[in-house]
Amino acid sequence: AFIKNPAFFPKLFSSDYYQLSPKRYRPVTVAFYFPQYAFWRLNPWGYHLFKLLLHLANVILLYLYLRSLGVPSTIRVFSAALFALHPAQTETITCVSFLDEPLMFFWFMLTLIAATRSLSGNSGKAWYSISLLFYILALASKEPAIVLPVWLFLQCLVFSFPGRSRRYFFWFGYLLTAGIWVMIRFGIMNRVGP
Repeated sequence: AFIKNPAFFPKLFSSDYYQLSPKRYRPVTVAFYFPQYAFWRLNPWGYHLFKLLLHLANVILLYLYLRSLGVPSTIRVFSAALFALHPAQTETITCVSFLDEPLMFFWFMLTLIAATRSLSGNSGKAWYSISLLFYILALASKEPAIVLPVWLFLQCLVFSFPGRSRRYFFWFGYLLTAGIWVMIRFGIMNRVGP
């Protein structure tokens, strides 16, 4: 495995990636294995600890996201607890090689929180820029993050944000980011995957 050699790290962001990992282009996910290997080597305990901490962070982020939308406290707590304890999470938490799913969720939640702040408060441009950065990290973790613009659109239909959600610029940034990611993934990298 190439995570044993830090010299391979720059190849995560070039077309050489497919010589090292021919299946999927998820450079952020693979990048997270480099420091884990440096710390834990082949000790599975460390990888499981990291996944557990990431899952706990995701539970907290889900709670914070729901709070940013003004969801009542009891629903926030119930939703976060259900997410934390649901059996569907077992495989993504216990299997070391399934880092992509919880990592994508982590960046996705951070994107939603930052986007919601950009819609509802001061420093909108700063939060908007931060949300776009998180969106790129989510896309580079796992492909389903591409649905974020649709999610934000539905969020703006259900929850009210004074006038800002109607601005074309707000949607344009996410759609442009998704479009550029698709071009990088399938054009520049010239690889469709399995």
